[in-house]
Amino acid sequence: MIVHLHVGLHKTGTTTIQETLHASRDALAGQGWLYPTLPAGDANHSATFVNAFARPRALASYRHNLSRGITDFEAERQSSRAAIQSALEHDLAHVIFSGEDITWIKPRELEQLAGFLGAHDATVKPIVFVRDPIGYATSAAQESVKYGSNLQELLEAPPVPAFRQKIEPLLDLFGKDNCCIRVFQRRADLVPVFCESIGMPEQLTQQLSKVPRANTAMSSEAATLIGIANEIFPNPFDAQRARNLSGWLAMIQGASFELPSRAIDYVRRESEPDVAWLSDVLGYGPFPDWDEQRAAVEGDPAQWGRETMESVVRCINDLSLHVEWLMSRPDSLAKST
Repeated sequence: MIVHLHVGLHKTGTTTIQETLHASRDALAGQGWLYPTLPAGDANHSATFVNAFARPRALASYRHNLSRGITDFEAERQSSRAAIQSALEHDLAHVIFSGEDITWIKPRELEQLAGFLGAHDATVKPIVFVRDPIGYATSAAQESVKYGSNLQELLEAPPVPAFRQKIEPLLDLFGKDNCCIRVFQRRADLVPVFCESIGMPEQLTQQLSKVPRANTAMSSEAATLIGIANEIFPNPFDAQRARNLSGWLAMIQGASFELPSRAIDYVRRESEPDVAWLSDVLGYGPFPDWDEQRAAVEGDPAQWGRETMESVVRCINDLSLHVEWLMSRPDSLAKST
């Protein structure tokens, strides 16, 4: 059995790949490929692997557990490991696990994961997609603000991909020859590239379900509005209303979100050693435009006045509250229609 362990990285089209494989489970299984449904119940296997192998102390701050109110981490660990084991006990030749948060697991716990998979006589082949640091930071900043982060703080110190920290333990544990590292191309057809990377027959790839590309970019105006919303209504884990508000605001159209020059300078400075390390591993420079990338805008991305944006945020928040009230009172909803 070959276990294809897809670990992202984050912001490389992972959700689109996962949802395509999940929607195509029957077609895959019919040709000897298993994409299992694990306890979290969705296409992403991240939570199952993190809860199965990460340190118990780390699980209390894990976003999936916070949002679902999970506190019995030992029970979650046992059920998660049982689910992974059940998938490994199938008699199919290939098993695909996909979870970008697997790279969140520390190296010592990652050794336990490797031993767990190896105990089932599985040949583990990690697959990793990497994205240029500025593209990654631009996308990751948008996602972070959706989950409640402060936009201005993100623009001062955007997230960086940390290639070496996330990839080197996989190379050490599973061997460089078993690891596939591919460069993410934003405009490429993600699923065929992934399938070709794991050796899936082209005929089977063509049978996979067509799934819309997930996590599309938001506008600068939308990001700024969500950032203001996070300041006015902090801590999205405490209320579904805050997540709903973010969803409404993300639909606002405008100029493409771009990092300002100070943010790009930060990303370049912090990522330069990582890019050099990755180039050594691959034997070539994975990001040919790295030296030419510059900021598209100066200053902050906001184009509207603060007063206007606050009024829009409060208006939409009031609308969200009213809709929630209507949905909780079916009699009132019927009268309103």
